[in-house]
Amino acid sequence: MRRTGVWIVVLLVVGMIGLAVMEGYVKPKLDRQAKQYEMDQNDPLTHHIEPTLAYASPYMGDAGNLINLNASLPFRNIGRTFQLYPEVLTAEIRYQTAAGDTDPHKLKEILLYNATA
Repeated sequence: MRRTGVWIVVLLVVGMIGLAVMEGYVKPKLDRQAKQYEMDQNDPLTHHIEPTLAYASPYMGDAGNLINLNASLPFRNIGRTFQLYPEVLTAEIRYQTAAGDTDPHKLKEILLYNATA
């Protein structure tokens, strides 16, 4: 019985150390990485386009794909409305912010990147 008690205590200590490492080091590091990734996704120079490719659709009227596509691109945190013109195969996106609120150079980069995507 003594041997079993020692194993229980050893496993309990190992479990507590593992929990402390997870809560004190691993989870905060993963949270920092997730926040950095989100910040990178808001910049056209560091945006990863691969997740956005899932929203490719040959059908222009696929509003769900259009909305999800724009929600995965930079400038996604700004409200916007969509207007589709199927006769000329064009989608117009109206951002609900003043152009003066953003750096003009950065605004041009983001709009060009989003239009290309």
